[in-house]
Amino acid sequence: MGAVCVPGTPEIYAGYYRGASGNPGGFREDAAALYADPGGYREGNIHLQGRWLVDAEAARFVGPEPGYLRVAYRGSEVNAVLAPGETDAAIRVAVARTGLATAPGLPPGVSEAGDCAGQVVVDAPRLYSVLRDSAAGDDGLKLLTLIPARPGLGVYSFTFGACTPAGAVSG
Repeated sequence: MGAVCVPGTPEIYAGYYRGASGNPGGFREDAAALYADPGGYREGNIHLQGRWLVDAEAARFVGPEPGYLRVAYRGSEVNAVLAPGETDAAIRVAVARTGLATAPGLPPGVSEAGDCAGQVVVDAPRLYSVLRDSAAGDDGLKLLTLIPARPGLGVYSFTFGACTPAGAVSG
């Protein structure tokens, strides 16, 4: 009651079975492949940069060179099902958010871009709260970038909250 709700992006899957690739040529199924960030981000698609292995259920960063995953979305919060990899050693993931029109060519938050929204430490396969936006009523398309510190990160899906509680709305 009294919450501010905006249209939100439907759930996005990262595997080839139910996911949609924003990279030219789509996903290379069940094989490690080097992806180049295509720009032109589309809501509901997974956009990869670097070496990733995409199977039916997930996209897994395999490196060794740097890489990231981007999704364009609408909403006030982002949740993701993530896993640390076969070794189960925790993986630090930098989280960056920009407006779609201002997205730089390099992943933000890594060094000079300065748009890092924080980080997530992925220590077990589960649902993580990746980002909460304090701006109520913002229905513009945004760009989320996940930048794993090392290979192994498995990305399964994203869900997006589209309501800001009444107490969080200033005015």
